[in-house]
Amino acid sequence: LIKPWWEPVQACLPPLLRAIDAGLATGDVQHAMTAAHSYAGLALTSGQTLGPLVEEMMSHARQMAEYGQNFQRYVTKPCWQTALNLVGRAGTGDPARLIGEEMNEDSLLGPLEAGPSNHIGFLTRSYRLWLEFLFGHHERAWRTRAQISQEMSSTSIFALFPAFCNDVLYSCLAALALAREEDVDAARGASSENSKAEYDAVVSETMTQMEEWATLTPWNCLNKLKLMKAEYAYTKGDYTLAGDEYVLAIELSKKHRFIHEEGLAYERYGIFLEERGDREGATDMFLKA
Repeated sequence: LIKPWWEPVQACLPPLLRAIDAGLATGDVQHAMTAAHSYAGLALTSGQTLGPLVEEMMSHARQMAEYGQNFQRYVTKPCWQTALNLVGRAGTGDPARLIGEEMNEDSLLGPLEAGPSNHIGFLTRSYRLWLEFLFGHHERAWRTRAQISQEMSSTSIFALFPAFCNDVLYSCLAALALAREEDVDAARGASSENSKAEYDAVVSETMTQMEEWATLTPWNCLNKLKLMKAEYAYTKGDYTLAGDEYVLAIELSKKHRFIHEEGLAYERYGIFLEERGDREGATDMFLKA
């Protein structure tokens, strides 16, 4: 719970694996499966290779079922289904919905969302926000962000640092993407259901938060902040600064071994270059992504 706020998130994985093994070896199954839950969330957000990670997750899922650790099993399902969606094993034609082998978000949430701490509801929406942005559903990501924000202001939420970090990152990116889309719509004489002021407020709040975290844990957050700054500069029309920040986001993601965020930075840089008319440069970025 504490180490990801200070140390590289990847450094938290070996101790969690040892905790799983130690718990199973000594009969402390509950703590072993609690460690497995934490491991799943941290591993998925730390850039581990998805294929082997999914197999590891499914092994832990079978152990949770075998040992009757139902609470840990259910609260880990959003993470497992997200990983499955990312390797092409979504249960529907929409990979941004958590429906498939491990869960159906429509039927799972209802009976489990009651209580003072809506842990599974928060995790489901947090992972869904991530997927919605990755697959280009910016309006849906914006609505999910609003649900998360309302939830955090009204209930006690317990989650690991990467979940909060992802929420801030993808809330900001969704707001910036929608702000640019609104500018395009306005130029065409169309209207948007949201106001530019709403987007600006979320961008300001999330960038301020990520700047604080990047000071506390630069390994885990500085690459994310650079991508946010690149998208912000792009939205504001500072194209030279945007290009520089995209390059820094890519370099830091690679250096800090967040390969999924390296791919995202390449993709966003490619979109930027394509919209600026540099098709050759954009193609190169998309291939690298």
